[in-house]
Amino acid sequence: MREGWAHIHPLPGGPPVEAGISQEEADYLQEMARGKRVLEVGSAFGGSTIAMALHAAEVVAIDPHQAIPESLPTLLANLRVFGVEDRVRVVAGSSHDQLPLLIQAGERFDLVYIDGDHAAAAVLQDAKEAPYLANLLIFHDYGSEPEVAPILDQLFPAAIFGRELHGYLLTIRL
Repeated sequence: MREGWAHIHPLPGGPPVEAGISQEEADYLQEMARGKRVLEVGSAFGGSTIAMALHAAEVVAIDPHQAIPESLPTLLANLRVFGVEDRVRVVAGSSHDQLPLLIQAGERFDLVYIDGDHAAAAVLQDAKEAPYLANLLIFHDYGSEPEVAPILDQLFPAAIFGRELHGYLLTIRL
């Protein structure tokens, strides 16, 4: 298993999935996605993807699948194991390329969940584009990755925006 990752169980008693989120964070995402159309940036092996897809209307999962070897075939296999492949549209591409295309196409989502590239420039771009796609945003690694919190605090100050912290998940309501 990757350092800092854990096995989560999207279904109680079901098979585990290697993920970069905790079980508590997966449970929170699952509840927040209930009945919603969700855009996910950063799906890796599909832990968060599956957790949300089990109760979401639809999940569009964007990930270039280049940083983690075998992440795309593992994601696709995991979607089949959990029977959610019909509710997940997998987009193998970077958020840098794909988010502007979704915005140009007029796409809207009920929720955008971002756990992608943690480099400052990537976090900044994802955070600036996400509000064009949804009014409910959830960012992972707030407080655990040094580049994430300062950018989100600057773009979405707590004095102006409704914010909640659940583990390393920062929820922002616009």
